[in-house]
Amino acid sequence: MLFLAAGSAMITMYAQRAAGAVSAAPFALGVRLKNAIFSYAAYLEKAVWPTQLAPLYPHPGNSLAIWKVSLAAAFLISSSLLVIKFRTRRYLVTGLLWFLGTLVPVIGLVQVGNQAMADRYAYIPLIGIFLMVTWGVGGLVQSRKIAVMWAAVPAICVLAALSVVSYRQIGYWQNGIDLWTHTLQVTERNFVAEDSLGAALVEQQRFDEAYSHFLKAAQYEPNDPAARLNIGAYLHQHGHVTEAIQQYKVALALGTDRKLRATTYENLGTAYQQLGEDAEARGALEQTLRLNPNQPKAWLGLGMLAEKQGNVGEEIKDFSISVQLQPTAESCLRLGRVLAQTGHVSEALNAYAEALQISPDLIEAQQAIEALRQRKTF
Repeated sequence: MLFLAAGSAMITMYAQRAAGAVSAAPFALGVRLKNAIFSYAAYLEKAVWPTQLAPLYPHPGNSLAIWKVSLAAAFLISSSLLVIKFRTRRYLVTGLLWFLGTLVPVIGLVQVGNQAMADRYAYIPLIGIFLMVTWGVGGLVQSRKIAVMWAAVPAICVLAALSVVSYRQIGYWQNGIDLWTHTLQVTERNFVAEDSLGAALVEQQRFDEAYSHFLKAAQYEPNDPAARLNIGAYLHQHGHVTEAIQQYKVALALGTDRKLRATTYENLGTAYQQLGEDAEARGALEQTLRLNPNQPKAWLGLGMLAEKQGNVGEEIKDFSISVQLQPTAESCLRLGRVLAQTGHVSEALNAYAEALQISPDLIEAQQAIEALRQRKTF
């Protein structure tokens, strides 16, 4: 079991590091030990009394009260001593070791992300506790010769109660807004939940509400690059380009995740373009494509810079790639325009037609198609 736990810890670290979840500023060993002890007891508490559940719980850092840690340690030690006393009942030893051992990779000794604990981490470890309870109750029923009916009634009641709790909990997972709103109700200073709720609100174009949550995320965790990126995007959207650039630069200074950095550089390049700072814009957009060559806005931006410089070949290439990755009315329109200017009439008509499919009321595309058709007639 120790080898399995060690292997699982290595796999967890590798996977979370690849996803950018490993904390950039890990907590001190003493803080991690206190949180690990408390989390063991907290998982047991939530298994027995499953209320105020959340996808993840923010790490308390140095704020975890020593009395809570002491109480949790006392409970774990007394439980272990009790199991040792009745070690002839091997299911107790097996169940306890299963619970303690399989939680090791995710208990926080090796800090992954900024959460103290997460319900999903306990799914497999709690099998050990359920094994102890099931075999223990079964042994008690047999030794006391309790009728099956009397044993079944409380079991059915417990299952019914847990079914109600599960049904209610599942309701929070209907959509991201419900889930993260509930998470904020049952946790404190949860910047990950603030970021996630903000992102869910952005998907519904509720930008002002989302912005308030991104601000809270940055307040709770000033070193949160996702919050800085999203604050910058909101400011950018509302015309505060200089302030947006400042937020993008902070996000780049803090963030290590490639996807986040690529998006931030893409937004930064677009912002520089709006200010007419073409050299800075090109540098940011090229950095975007070094991180992720499949960023359509970056190709569009480079095409616009090529257009300003009169570099037709680069312009066609950049706009074409942008359209291939994610066609928008603007990218199709710009591609159609440069193709028409260089005599590629059929290709230009196709680009304008695609622009109209995306935006049927785009007058410029309608007029361009009509003009090209008249040219072909003559």
